[in-house]
Amino acid sequence: MIIIAHYRKKDALSRAIAGVIVIVTLYTISLYSACKLGTALFVSRPLLLPLFICGWILGIFMICVMLVIMKRVLFENGKALWMDKGKIIFLHKWNFSAASKDIMSITVGTYGRFNRTGIFLLTRDGTKKIVPIGSLEEPDSVVIARLKECALTS
Repeated sequence: MIIIAHYRKKDALSRAIAGVIVIVTLYTISLYSACKLGTALFVSRPLLLPLFICGWILGIFMICVMLVIMKRVLFENGKALWMDKGKIIFLHKWNFSAASKDIMSITVGTYGRFNRTGIFLLTRDGTKKIVPIGSLEEPDSVVIARLKECALTS
């Protein structure tokens, strides 16, 4: 396994803990409201039930992501981006992975509504994978050099 980039441990851990606290607080508020008003809330406003269920499912997914980040920071020395068995992996192999032999180009750019900086990996099938670099310890030029080295060696 080749580690390409690490999280800034303090920033990543504080953001993950804050995210878990916010989600748990929202869960508590939603449960309190639902228990206090009972089913009358969902009977009088039936469109709230799908929103309530989707919010809970998304919240559980987000808590899982936050726990993976905490695990990486606390137990795996903050690894964020690494190469293992010919695949470049970010966060978790189910979340983001690309075979290094399939990568055509590696560039830096911005993405999203707030123009966050990220590294774009363009694969042979036309898929564009984005690695956000806002919470990485290494500068983007170092990460790109390591990515290119890994893509060339495999």
